[in-house]
Amino acid sequence: MARGNGAGSTATACTRGGTTAPLWLAPCAALVDAAHLTEERFDTEAHVAGLAPAVYLAVQGERWQMLLADAKIVVRVDSELLPSILADGRVKSQFETGTSHAYIGDYRAKAEADVFDYQPDLPASERPVYGYLDGSEGARSVQHFGDAKLILADRVRPRTTVIAVDSLSSHTLWNDDKLGFRPLAVPELIDAASHRSLLRPLPAGRTIREVAQADPRPFVDGYAEAHVHGGLDASLIDAVAFDRPGRVPAETIELLKTRQIRCLGPDGAELDWIDVAPPATPGLVTVAQLIAGERVLPLRYNPSLDHEASTHPDRIEVGPAFYALTAPQRRHILNHELGHTFDDTLLQAQPELFDPEPWTDADGILLNGPGSNCCERIADAYAALCGPGFKADLDRFPVFAEVGRYALAHGYRLHPDAAVALAA
Repeated sequence: MARGNGAGSTATACTRGGTTAPLWLAPCAALVDAAHLTEERFDTEAHVAGLAPAVYLAVQGERWQMLLADAKIVVRVDSELLPSILADGRVKSQFETGTSHAYIGDYRAKAEADVFDYQPDLPASERPVYGYLDGSEGARSVQHFGDAKLILADRVRPRTTVIAVDSLSSHTLWNDDKLGFRPLAVPELIDAASHRSLLRPLPAGRTIREVAQADPRPFVDGYAEAHVHGGLDASLIDAVAFDRPGRVPAETIELLKTRQIRCLGPDGAELDWIDVAPPATPGLVTVAQLIAGERVLPLRYNPSLDHEASTHPDRIEVGPAFYALTAPQRRHILNHELGHTFDDTLLQAQPELFDPEPWTDADGILLNGPGSNCCERIADAYAALCGPGFKADLDRFPVFAEVGRYALAHGYRLHPDAAVALAA
């Protein structure tokens, strides 16, 4: 594979309006670099893929085009830094903060000088912010860069550059001791390898795009690094995805949502307050508003509470033990507490529910055992009807239907399928 300064020099600047502009002004979608592969490694990967080297290179070029067309630019940070990022109104460069989970120092400055023509005396606030193309992660983890992934708005793409690997990876070093950090256009890469003989053609009837789409392997062995030039304002953050949402304080989630920034879990689902850590603020803190029939009750965190949760006439409280549970367990506990908000009125309307007999299954087993009371049984019945496994509970204890119908009639929510079943 051709690896010379000439191959990269054509992409070091672009011309706009008759003047030469810096490389970073070129659109992200026009910038790629597959020159990180040595001749030996390139031939090996082509052989493993079952393709001739030139065809393999064309397939990788097609995969680049698909990635660049759809991938989001993302930046990783430690989640505890999010409040300060929002307060500052921008994401600072590693030269500005003086910290990095990667390499920082003269070598990084030399790379930026070689690639972007950034001079050593350039202010730290004007240096690029480093990230990567979402979905380009290979075998190498990116989580060590931070547990929060900032997903940036597409309007940052015109001033973003990319490279196929970590820019300081040994794969990017050229023999003349210059960094091989020269984004190249895909057609140039294919032309550079055109001298190779096609030892094996593409599989019969398949196009390069079809082969590229079917390739299950990671595109690179690290990630496709991205560099946002010209500053990164906090308003460019569309969403934040958390690797471990259970460790993120509730205040952080609320702060992001007030800025209209979506909060996501590792699976991409929207986060709710119930998925995250308790508030860090001392004392009673309201973390949510719960719909309890026709009322709205504040849910408060009480760090002094010695059990999971408790119900009061004007609120529901949760303690540290509540946050030691999984999210599904937390939801069950809350639904149980919501059941307590109507157990007294249900018993007044249907006093026969005081009797243990309706709460006894076909095998003579009393719900929660002989030591339980009817209020706990009603709360458990309501919590069961809010969960996905309601049908088995309803079959075992038909009296649950009475609890569910009463709850629905008074504005309480059940699992959607349970509501349909009880309405039939």
